[in-house]
Amino acid sequence: MTVLSIVLSRLENLAQKAEIDEKIAAAEQRKVNNNQITKSNSATPHRKQTSTP
Repeated sequence: MTVLSIVLSRLENLAQKAEIDEKIAAAEQRKVNNNQITKSNSATPHRKQTSTP
């Protein structure tokens, strides 16, 4: 392999790793957001709906 092809191959590998890292970070952020929503919902008192005649 030439030096250029080695460099290009490594750049492709780094780009793939960066994509995977971004997907992992996005999944972790969704998990954090879902946990915050769940905590927020459980902290919110549920009011009983009453109908007025």
